[in-house]
Amino acid sequence: MSTESPTHVSARSAEEELQHLLAGIQSHLSEKDRAKLAKELVRKMTSMIDARSSLSASELAHQKRWFTLRLLMGYVAVGLLIAVMILASWIILHEDAYSETVVTGAIAALFADILGVLGAIWKLVITSD
Repeated sequence: MSTESPTHVSARSAEEELQHLLAGIQSHLSEKDRAKLAKELVRKMTSMIDARSSLSASELAHQKRWFTLRLLMGYVAVGLLIAVMILASWIILHEDAYSETVVTGAIAALFADILGVLGAIWKLVITSD
């Protein structure tokens, strides 16, 4: 099953037709047929350009939506990170008010949170575009 979009398929078929028309130019045609072929060539080139421009416009819109989603997820992650750090730090600093299990859990959560931040920064640095 093909994963190409309909616009991409129509652009490809326009390119194939264009190549066919160019092959016809190389053969010996009358002047009238050459003029007819030239008009057809211009029409096919125009349709190919239109197909490509609409494809690039939809790709741009798709990339914009993904960027917005990634940015929103980043803000939410930073907010959660700060909340976990504040809560875990509070529990650790006031350990006499909480059981040993809760304090141990807060220490583990803070440790995991710090590792997560380091991992995220490492990934951003390594995989930056």
